Amino acid sequence: MAGINKDKAAKILVENAEYINVPMNHFQSGESFIWLLDFKNYQDQVSTKYTVTLAFPIQKIAYFWHPTKQLNLNLPMLWEEVIVTKSNYSIPVYSFLSQSGKNRLTIAISEISSPVTVMAGVQEESASIIFQISIDKSRLKNAELKLYLSSEEQLFSKAIMQARDWLYQVNEIQPSNRLAKSFEMVFSSWYAFHQAINAEKLERELAYFKQYHLNTLILDDGWQTNDSNRGYQFAGDWQFAIEKFPNIKNHVKKFQAQDCHYLLWLSLPFIGKKSNHWAEFKNSFLYIDDAQGAGILDPRFAKTRQYMIDQAINLVKLTGVDGLKLDFLDVFYTKDDESFSDEWDVLELESAIELLLYELHQQLEAIQPNLMIEFRENYFGPIMNQTANIFRVKDCPNDFIMNRTSIAKLRLLCPTTAIHSDMLMWHADDTVEYAALQIENCIFGIPQISVQLSKLTEEHQLMLAFWTSYLTDNSNLLNNGEYFALNPQHQFNLQLITNRYHTIIACYEENLVIDLSEIKTSTIDIINATENNHIYIYSSKKQSIQLQSLNCMGVTQYCSDQVIINALRIDVLAAGMIKITKKEEKINGE
Repeated sequence: MAGINKDKAAKILVENAEYINVPMNHFQSGESFIWLLDFKNYQDQVSTKYTVTLAFPIQKIAYFWHPTKQLNLNLPMLWEEVIVTKSNYSIPVYSFLSQSGKNRLTIAISEISSPVTVMAGVQEESASIIFQISIDKSRLKNAELKLYLSSEEQLFSKAIMQARDWLYQVNEIQPSNRLAKSFEMVFSSWYAFHQAINAEKLERELAYFKQYHLNTLILDDGWQTNDSNRGYQFAGDWQFAIEKFPNIKNHVKKFQAQDCHYLLWLSLPFIGKKSNHWAEFKNSFLYIDDAQGAGILDPRFAKTRQYMIDQAINLVKLTGVDGLKLDFLDVFYTKDDESFSDEWDVLELESAIELLLYELHQQLEAIQPNLMIEFRENYFGPIMNQTANIFRVKDCPNDFIMNRTSIAKLRLLCPTTAIHSDMLMWHADDTVEYAALQIENCIFGIPQISVQLSKLTEEHQLMLAFWTSYLTDNSNLLNNGEYFALNPQHQFNLQLITNRYHTIIACYEENLVIDLSEIKTSTIDIINATENNHIYIYSSKKQSIQLQSLNCMGVTQYCSDQVIINALRIDVLAAGMIKITKKEEKINGE
């Protein structure tokens, strides 16, 4: 690692063996390398785990990030946090950052299926980072583990994508097909109606879809029960409440006739205590979630896997929907006190989850190829990416900061897949600027709108129409451009995407200075996703530009010519946007 003393050495310790020195030139070079740990000759009859400890001095390291870490990236003490990854939970990528948000050391661990436990933190005595990896001996294939380490001093987002690509390559994972329809904007029923939903309400909203460029509907929880008290006591039967949806097939066709895709929510793991299948499966649960009023099916039983698959297949056939929102796949986990069952046909839970997904994917493809399949945080790793073509931010109602940070994370970690926001909602009486922030914080993903369109105020209508039009007009750039998510330590407060012609920048923190010096495109849009009525831009070289300033409803406030010489303050209303066009330089004084 650049800046570390050459006579100091990072070290890897394998269980109680002696430290194995990692040559310091690996770190000094500022490059990536792979460390192969071979446990075949390691004999320890007592321990049930392989434990690997990586130690390195804290130099120019200020922050620690991993995919399930929330907003606080401060360095932890060693005992503070236990990080687990497995097939249906997160992805084993970890990053230590400088104060400016640049990569100091990014680590990836090759095991993506079986549970891997990491403890990382500061060792006070040596001012070092201790990074400890543990995995059950019985779960490690071929008794080998590979570690990817990169100390290249570069942007965090680039370091994470490189580590991600290595993980997919070393595990020979082919992500799901990139479906164009998965990148279209969505209306979700959840926050708009919760369980108090029916066909009539949704068809009323359909009349507004084209106005807001919404091409997909997700019918969320509530279609399967007349009860509106939340929880999942009635889950598992998966039959439409006839009072709400008297003719589901015709209802779906009404949306499809308007070129609108239709997705159906389904929580495969749950069997509710009040469902007709409770007695049948009461001895085939991983555990019972009393708070939800449901048991969690154990996929190690062949009959439970087949039941879950059959429910999904039957619903697709019955309704003719274009996809499924498969919820709560992260609730598949074991309790410490579980007992063995001789009825299991798969012994390891993670293997059973993978088999369930593989068989489900194969059978769905057989009846309807290219179905849209939505998963969400925190089950978004490479194993899950073989089935899903949409990953959604987990529930964070009205929290645009969490939506923004999670979209950035998922976009960096999930190749080919459409990254969707959590459903967007806002109070009907909130200001139009604050309502706009809900969308502006999600522009690098696919917004899922979940407010009742038929009840929007006039200002909110204008705002939503403007931003959904803007996202539609720029969808090719937003979905396919080169993406940069800057400053994870400040909740990705500056993000941009660019191609040869056009750059879109979103500024999420007041009084940041946006450096345009290296941006080559002739057109630059800067979104002022703050409460300030101005932004600051900078260029190290003189640039002549034309400006158009718009408010959050897309109304032009002024147009002007400007010259950037070093820093320039530009007036733009809160939640508004500046459109910059560079003037061609005059030649020979003309």
